[in-house]
Amino acid sequence: MSIINHINKKNMKKINARFKSKCAETLKAIAKGELMIYDYQAKICYSMGSKKAIEFEGKKSNDNMGAYIAAQEDAFFDNLFVSNRM
Repeated sequence: MSIINHINKKNMKKINARFKSKCAETLKAIAKGELMIYDYQAKICYSMGSKKAIEFEGKKSNDNMGAYIAAQEDAFFDNLFVSNRM
């Protein structure tokens, strides 16, 4: 398996580049201070326009959406039981 094809979201974070770098997927330059996704295990970075970064961001927002929906459902049922004295 190639390092570029490897993706483990647990070890990836969105950070600001500390120095000038290059995206492992698109080979585009990443300027110092620009947002990027960094894979700490493979020690490679991805520009925010790369497929890996978009996939990472999508996964992250889907995880947050699930937690939000669960919290809304819990609050609904808590209020339902309180108002109906169950």
